[in-house]
Amino acid sequence: MTPGSTVSQAPATVAQSPSYGESGRGLVYASWGSRFVAWLIDVLIVGAIAEILQLPAFRILDIPFMSIGSRDVILFLYWTLSEGIYGKSIGKMAMRVKVVKLDGSRITLAEAAIESIGKAFILPLDCIIGWIAEESKSKKQRLFSMIAKTVVV
Repeated sequence: MTPGSTVSQAPATVAQSPSYGESGRGLVYASWGSRFVAWLIDVLIVGAIAEILQLPAFRILDIPFMSIGSRDVILFLYWTLSEGIYGKSIGKMAMRVKVVKLDGSRITLAEAAIESIGKAFILPLDCIIGWIAEESKSKKQRLFSMIAKTVVV
């Protein structure tokens, strides 16, 4: 090396994490634990808001593994709108996860509505069937996530 010359170095490469909207990249599926905490945050927040607003609590249907009441409908609408528009709810934001299509792109309101049915109205069956289904094991999907062709990353 001669005096006054500079050494050029190739720029360091930075590993890029998978994100939605960019197909072709691998997706890192969210753990069941982080998804449960996100769900719990959402349920507590929506429940608290319903209490503050003194929304009437009523049951339309209450049978084993299925419940439809006013809070369930509110949760369904909340998840459908927040995940259909933003890809995530407040709980998912807190846990740094989001709902995407299988190819990593944003979900639509219709897909958000389908995947929200399971967690708002029949969560135990939704999870149990998802855990049992062979197709779902690697992607950590619930039944209605499989139907909507969505995953949580």
